[in-house]
Amino acid sequence: MYSSLPFQKDKKIVIVSLITDDIFFRLKPICTFLSNKYSQVFIFLFDWWNSRFDYNHIVNEFQKINCKVFVFRTIKEGMNLVNNFSECDFLYLVKHTQINSKILGLWYLFLKSKSKKKYFTRCNIILIRKLLSNKNNVTNLKEFFLTIGLAFKNFLLYLFFYIECVISYYFIFGPLGYLLVKNRQKNNNLKYLKKILFIRMDHLGDIICTLPSLKALKEEFPDSKITFLGASWSCQPLKANPHLYDNLIIWDAPWHDKKNKFRLGFRALIKFLYFLFKIRKQNFDLVIQPRGEGMNVVLSTLIKSKCVISGIDPNRPLAIKMKKFVDIPIILNPYKTYHISEWPKLCLERIGIKIKERYIKGAYKKYDFSEIQHQIHYWKNQGFKVCCLVISAGSKVRLWHHKKFSRLIEELYKRQIISILIGAKNDIRLRKKIKTSVPLVDFVGRTNFQNLETIIRNSDFVISLDTSIMHLASLLGKEVIALFGAGNINLAKPVFNKTYIIKKELGCSGCGDICIFKKRYPCMEMITVNDIFISLTKVLL
Repeated sequence: MYSSLPFQKDKKIVIVSLITDDIFFRLKPICTFLSNKYSQVFIFLFDWWNSRFDYNHIVNEFQKINCKVFVFRTIKEGMNLVNNFSECDFLYLVKHTQINSKILGLWYLFLKSKSKKKYFTRCNIILIRKLLSNKNNVTNLKEFFLTIGLAFKNFLLYLFFYIECVISYYFIFGPLGYLLVKNRQKNNNLKYLKKILFIRMDHLGDIICTLPSLKALKEEFPDSKITFLGASWSCQPLKANPHLYDNLIIWDAPWHDKKNKFRLGFRALIKFLYFLFKIRKQNFDLVIQPRGEGMNVVLSTLIKSKCVISGIDPNRPLAIKMKKFVDIPIILNPYKTYHISEWPKLCLERIGIKIKERYIKGAYKKYDFSEIQHQIHYWKNQGFKVCCLVISAGSKVRLWHHKKFSRLIEELYKRQIISILIGAKNDIRLRKKIKTSVPLVDFVGRTNFQNLETIIRNSDFVISLDTSIMHLASLLGKEVIALFGAGNINLAKPVFNKTYIIKKELGCSGCGDICIFKKRYPCMEMITVNDIFISLTKVLL
C-alpha cells in the first residue's frame, strides 16, 4: 500500500526538524524510506540553543547514511535555507515530546515556504508513508490539524511550565536559596567527608544502574557515613543491598506523584518544606544529585551541606535559575542522550572517582534461597539449560503478546531449555493467558529483589522486555536478549554485560511510550519468536 510511490529521479526532499537528543533515532527510518523514493535527502536542523551545545555527533550519524545536513540557528537563517531549496519537496516534523518555545518556528517556516509540495506532520513513518503515497497529493487534513494542534499544545505547555517555574523561583525557592545557602559555610575540599547524601528518587531500572556508583562511593570513602534518599516505589533494590549505604531515607516527593502531576499546590509545598526542615538537621558535608530536573535541583541546594554536586538540565528553567546555588554544577547537553547509568558517573568523576569493574561485580549482594536453587538445579541435572524469561514491562506499549510467549516457551523446551517465568503481581493476568503443553517454572507475582538475584544468578541467560529486571540481569553478569519496541535504546539499554538487542519500530523511537495506536502496539508485535532464536544462537555458542 505504502510502496506505491515510485522513485523520483532528480527529485529531492528536505526534512526540517528541531535538534533534540533522540532526533537521529527518530529520523533514521524516515530517511531510509525517503532515500528509496528520492534522489537526495537533505536534513535541516534548527539549533535552538545557538551553538551553546555540541551537536556534531548527530550530524556525523546522518552523514553516515549519506544525508547532507544543514544547521540553522535563527528563523531568518532557516528562511534563507528554505528559499534556496524551494525546488525540493519539504517535510516538516514535530514529535509528541518536543515541549519548548521554538516549536512554532517550524510552523512559521512551513507557512512561508514557497515549495510546491510541503508536508507538516508528526515524526511517525506510518503517517509519512500515507502522506507521500497519496497519488492525488491531497493533504490529510485530519492529520494536518492534529499536528498543528500538537505543536500549539506543546508550546502552551512550555509557556505554562516556564511561567510556573519563574514564579516559584522568584517568590519561593530563590528567596529560600539566598536565605539558606548564600551564607552557608562552603567546603570544596572533598578529602574529608564525614556525611554524604546521595539523592535519586527514580524508576527501578535507574536505581539498579546507580548501584555500581554507590559501591564506588562506599569504597572510596570507607570512613564516611553515606545516606541514600530514595522513593518508596523504587527502593526495593536498595533494601536488598544494605551494604552500599549506612542510612536509607524513603520519601515520596510530591513532584513525582503521577496521579497529581500538575496539582502540586500549597499542600505539596508544605510537605516539601516540612521534609526539608527535618533533613537539614543532619548537616551533610556533600550532597550528590544526578538528575537535572528543577525540583530535584531545588532540594539538593536547600539541604544543609558544605558542597552540592548536581546535574542541570538546560531545558528546565527552574534548574537553570537554581544553578547559582550549586557548588559543582554538571550542565547536561540537551542534544545528547545520556544512559541512565551515566548521570551518577558524571557526578562521581567530579570528585575523582571512576567506575571500575570490581564496583560493578560487587554492587549486588549475593542471596541463597535453597528452594529456588533446588528447582533450577533439578532441570540442570536433567541436561536442560535455564532461561529466565521476564514477561513484565514498565508500560503496556512495551508488552509482548501472550501467544508469542507461549510459542517461545515451547520452542525453548524443544531445544532442552526450561523457562523460568518472572513478572510482577500485576502480570498474573498476562501469565494466565500464556498456555503451554510443556513444563515451566512459574515465579510470576512471587519475587522480590532478593530472590530475583538467586534466580538470575543460577540461570544460564535472560530474555527480557524493557524493564528493571533486564538491568539487574546485566549487572549480575548474565547475557541478556532484550526486546525493545518504541523505547530509546541509548537511554535504557543494558550496559554492564553482553546484550543482544532486538528492536523493531515504526519511526517512533524516543516517543516516551506515547503511541498513535490505542489498542495494539505494532512495534512489539513486529518482534517474532524467530528473531529471538537468531540471537539465542549467539548466546549458546
